[in-house]
Amino acid sequence: KTNGADLVGTLEFGPHYRLYNAVSYTSAKYGSDYLSGTKLVNGVSTPVTVATGGKYVPLSPKWMNKTVFSVRYGGFEGQIIGDYVGRRYVTYLNDLSVKSNFQIGLQASWDLDGVKPDWTRSAKASINLTNITNTKGISTAVVTGNSGGYQGFPIAPQMVFVTLSAGF
Repeated sequence: KTNGADLVGTLEFGPHYRLYNAVSYTSAKYGSDYLSGTKLVNGVSTPVTVATGGKYVPLSPKWMNKTVFSVRYGGFEGQIIGDYVGRRYVTYLNDLSVKSNFQIGLQASWDLDGVKPDWTRSAKASINLTNITNTKGISTAVVTGNSGGYQGFPIAPQMVFVTLSAGF
């Protein structure tokens, strides 16, 4: 069973400011248990039931949100980006989960058309700062069994990228 909704909107405040927001809600649950092989009980082969009925689908957060506030003046553009990912179960029996996380990033770019070489059509410089609050947690998880364990990969640390680009 899956229930969910997405709500997306953009507000513009004059020619220079824009606020984008996307919220997603998902409630995905298994409708029934399933059989997984057999076990021997008193010499009789008996099916093994895995009790997934009514459990949430692993790795599917109930809530996610992305917010982007943008500013644009002439050749300058800047953004503040917020990303929220809710708690995620990491087993089919929902006995383990990874915590929710919220990350903030910044991006700024400048058109360099006034100072670019004549042999280029356009030029731009940009800087990106990711995970500026250095949030710790699990970025990507992998279900490894019905219960009791999972593999997790950490959220990337705070990073800075500087890019120079040109069009020819």
